[in-house]
Amino acid sequence: MSMFEIIGIVEKLEITYGVRVFWQVASNPLEVKLLVNDTDVLEMVRNLPTDHYVHLYLEEIVGFEEPETELNSGDDNVAFEAEGRVDSESDSEDEDYGAQSGSTTDVSRFSNSEDEFFSSDDEINNVNVGLGSEEVEVESDAADLEINNSHMFTFMTDRQKRLMDVVPELFPYAKHRTCVRHLYSNSKTNGFVGKTLKDQLWKAVRATYVREFESAMSNLKDLSETAWKWLAPKDPRMWSKSHFSIKCKSDMLLNNNCECFNKLILEARDKLIITLLELVRTKLMQRLAKRKELAEKWNGLLCPKIQKKLDHKTSLAHSCWPIYDGGHMYQVSCGPSNQHAVNIQAWTCSCRKWELTGIPCVHAISVILSLPDRPEKYVDPCYHVSTQRGIYSHLISPVRGENQ
Repeated sequence: MSMFEIIGIVEKLEITYGVRVFWQVASNPLEVKLLVNDTDVLEMVRNLPTDHYVHLYLEEIVGFEEPETELNSGDDNVAFEAEGRVDSESDSEDEDYGAQSGSTTDVSRFSNSEDEFFSSDDEINNVNVGLGSEEVEVESDAADLEINNSHMFTFMTDRQKRLMDVVPELFPYAKHRTCVRHLYSNSKTNGFVGKTLKDQLWKAVRATYVREFESAMSNLKDLSETAWKWLAPKDPRMWSKSHFSIKCKSDMLLNNNCECFNKLILEARDKLIITLLELVRTKLMQRLAKRKELAEKWNGLLCPKIQKKLDHKTSLAHSCWPIYDGGHMYQVSCGPSNQHAVNIQAWTCSCRKWELTGIPCVHAISVILSLPDRPEKYVDPCYHVSTQRGIYSHLISPVRGENQ
């Protein structure tokens, strides 16, 4: 049996969400292993006793988005998606970067991108914190994270009732987002299925300014008034970019942080608590050292993947033409009905993508190039190589064994 045959079995079960496959020999219920590729399948076959059989377990990947979304390849967590793709040219630029700006002592978040940890001592504490689907002691999290003033924090959860209630109670001034993957799953549970409805939902989700959001919601109402009535009462500040706060330099829509962390500690999760904590500590120590070495090799002002995104945007910006108003404002046209106002001094654009992510949008880049100036100078410091190096200057020290 190959991995393709296993995938075929999963598809025959008509499971539409992303899953992970685990196997377990019936004679050894304590050993459960993850199937990722054909090498794992071969190991399963070799270890299968002739007089026993295996159990296959399916586990939903929380935060998994539909396959048409391009994966952002990474070296550690390739099994999970992350915001940070380059959208089609019809959208005229990248939309989701998963960036954040914050203090180096507050929160680290895991992702499958080499420059997905962002923090800056020079910035106000703008931190995006992911909370997973498992029950957590949120009360202790507040003390552990040393959050005394929650104004500049953004939490993302999976819409669990307990988290939906307790996060606003403990962090009344923090922004609260919900994973859109779970919102979409809930919509299917309520009977709103089909690619047309799904695409329209994601248009409302990815809209970056209010007029665009209202247009998407109006189109959804025309397609299905029942679906619109289900979605409209939900606070768009929690699930649409058009209503996200610009204080946190992140336009993340999916809660992949916890999934990436879960993958990192997969082998430790079934261990006793002391062993588990020691394995997690060791993995974090190795990861921090690896990232530190990687960051030391980077040249230039920006992290490599951010520079690549900026270069892509710059290539698209040549199709826009800015018109100067004599002050700090520019009117930028990129085709019929695609006109925006850019304030080069305030680092804002009416499309809001610059403010949401900290990376200049194509409209802003067209203005920057006309000055002339370099777009890299207008990127938020959370994406700077120096910031990346500062994050990983705080290492975890080795611990002596129990016999010492």
